Amino acid sequence: MSSAQSLQARIDELSLAIEHQKQILRDLEKSLSDARRELNAALDPMARLPLEISSEIFVQCLPCSPRPHPREAPTLFLNICRIWRDIATSIPSLWTSVHSGSGTNAMTLNNWLQRARVLPLQVSLSGDLQPEVAIAVNQHASQLEVLKLEFQHLKDMSSPFPSLAELTVIHTTIYLPKHRQCVDILRSAAALVKCEFISKYWWDAVEVEDSYPPVPFTHSSLQNLQLGAGSKAFKSENAAYMLEYLTLPVLRILSISDLDIMVSQFAAFLTRSSPPAEVLAPWRSEGTQFSRLPPTRPQVDGP
Repeated sequence: MSSAQSLQARIDELSLAIEHQKQILRDLEKSLSDARRELNAALDPMARLPLEISSEIFVQCLPCSPRPHPREAPTLFLNICRIWRDIATSIPSLWTSVHSGSGTNAMTLNNWLQRARVLPLQVSLSGDLQPEVAIAVNQHASQLEVLKLEFQHLKDMSSPFPSLAELTVIHTTIYLPKHRQCVDILRSAAALVKCEFISKYWWDAVEVEDSYPPVPFTHSSLQNLQLGAGSKAFKSENAAYMLEYLTLPVLRILSISDLDIMVSQFAAFLTRSSPPAEVLAPWRSEGTQFSRLPPTRPQVDGP
């Protein structure tokens, strides 16, 4: 065998020996990691607590508006160790509230909502969302109890919301909100008790905003309706037009930042709704003649 062949054989032999030693090292490192994990499990006080207590500790660590962030609870708990992950994923109440922003991954959001199992959900949406995010929310529509979103998201909310009790819709884009969108979402949420539409500007009138106006309907659960700019410092132009298409027989609180519909239209709304309690309307309305409202109306308080 030539000198070159001998050297090549020696190199191959050494390479195999090195690779073998590397594999031994990898196995030892894995054994070390497993041993440390077992030691942590044995010493971890969380693992020795009853699930009821560890659950309460985890719940108390939640921020006011949980979001899918690796450094915030409850997602943080998934990255500590296997025991903490198992505990966190076994507590549905950790996953009942979530805020989804522009950077939220749809699969992450869907997994989050699935961990809540059958519990009622509180979901907040903001910014430009992936289409799959809306799909995930619609898939859990039957569990939604509280929903906060922007007007630009309404077009993606295609499912009925049979359990929705509280709804907030905010205008944040250059596109003016349409009253038909508001009426449609009210129609899809039969159990809704409180609703707030926040926008400084609306389309001038329902009749011209689309090729067809909303279909009038009666909402039998809505008790609190707020139409305004989100601050008493601002008016909200054309906010009251949708009242022409609504009948709200159990309404208790009506808040409009600016009553800019005809008095006769508002009077007709009060007459057909005949709500059982006071309708509080802290608007700014110049020249409105409340004396022309029907005598059977609830008391209307100004600011």
